[in-house]
Amino acid sequence: MGQSIFAIIVLSIFTSCQCRQQVTLPISTIDSTLQVNATAILESKLSEINAQSGQVIIMEVQTGQIKALVGLTRKDSTNYQSCENFSVWQSTGLMHPISLLAALETGKVKLSDKVDTGNGIYQIHGRELKDHNWH
Repeated sequence: MGQSIFAIIVLSIFTSCQCRQQVTLPISTIDSTLQVNATAILESKLSEINAQSGQVIIMEVQTGQIKALVGLTRKDSTNYQSCENFSVWQSTGLMHPISLLAALETGKVKLSDKVDTGNGIYQIHGRELKDHNWH
């Protein structure tokens, strides 16, 4: 159904005498090899730390193009599955790496620093900070 609608739209564009603009279709910037590798690495690391879910976003900083976008979650099974919309899992998930990079640049934290969350939940400024295995 979707392909026939696309074909009709393309056909109408080519047959319309009023259409003078060149039509360009969107091109994905996702690198399929990088996507597969990122998925495998994420799944391996999630299994290693027994995490419930994780995300990987690889962006080319010069252009802002997204090269890989992976979200995996484990619900009731032992196998990780792709998240259909992993932004739902953590609405501020994209800000975490940015905040971490800013903290690293100031020199106030190092990648080797650890935070003891006790039972997996750390209270700070009236909010909860949860580690990878808080449940």
